[in-house]
Amino acid sequence: MDWANRVRLRRNGTYPLSVVGYLAGMIVFVMWLFISNSIVSNIVNDDKVVEANFQDVSQNFIKDHVYYAAQNGVADYINYSGGFFEKITFCGWALCETEQDNGGRQTVLVLKDGQSDNCYELLPNLTLRIDVPNNLPVITGRTVMGIPNANVGYYDSFSLLGVKDSIYDLYICCWENESNHGIADAGYQIEKNGSDVQIYRWRGRRLTELVERGSTGEAPVEYLEGIEPDEDCIKIWGWMYIDGLDCATQKVVVQLTDQQGQRTQYTAKSVPRKDVAEYYKSELYLQSGYQTRISRVDLADGDYTLRILMENNGNVWQSKEYPVTLSSNVTLQR
Repeated sequence: MDWANRVRLRRNGTYPLSVVGYLAGMIVFVMWLFISNSIVSNIVNDDKVVEANFQDVSQNFIKDHVYYAAQNGVADYINYSGGFFEKITFCGWALCETEQDNGGRQTVLVLKDGQSDNCYELLPNLTLRIDVPNNLPVITGRTVMGIPNANVGYYDSFSLLGVKDSIYDLYICCWENESNHGIADAGYQIEKNGSDVQIYRWRGRRLTELVERGSTGEAPVEYLEGIEPDEDCIKIWGWMYIDGLDCATQKVVVQLTDQQGQRTQYTAKSVPRKDVAEYYKSELYLQSGYQTRISRVDLADGDYTLRILMENNGNVWQSKEYPVTLSSNVTLQR
């Protein structure tokens, strides 16, 4: 077909079949762009990455202490190699002690959205770590531990194509059997912005809108366990609850006030505290623990007043005041 005939066909509102086919192909391609990440992710991950609700996940696992990693309470190895599949690799070990059969044991890595309860469960392959049953009793100073087998390692790679952009906290869950299982905070954040993924140790986020005390009721039951330097941060941890309220729904904020009255607030993460629940004889207080790491870049040396604020059931309570001095070290006055 010559050029003049092509012009005549366009003016008459018709197009050659080749053009129609091209347009149809473009439409299909554009639709593919919208859904390809999900499809490719499912194929590559082979159903080993599952979107879930973190409260449901934590309630299924929370019970026992989780021992994990080789040193300093962090995963052995996390590496983001990127590429077309946005591949991330995890390697490490984790376990709960048990005296019962654990032939069906499973380790689950959880990426929890820092702004919501949305999360992703990652199901890695288990591997043999014969070093762990031999070395862990020595590290913990115990002669005997409930480690029935050495199938406590994990190693696998996953595609992050289907994971939404956000900042995620990393958790490690262990299922030995119905009697023994647990969940632990791995202490890392994984920040995803398209194909750009950053991995770093967890830090509290500075709030742009301050949380205000909104309760005139009873004082919380609380204990600030410690505050200390931690690399280029300050680590603060403790536990807090209101009598009769489920700690699974509470959110904790750490507030520092300088000598000029300027307040800064930072998010804290929930930490399982089985010891608190057992001492006060209520499962409501399993999630009463909190911890945060605050960058020293945000804070000049000097004297501050520290308070812990907790929101639950629509109200906000606060701890007593703790005088703190920041310098090369951290001094807490009780």
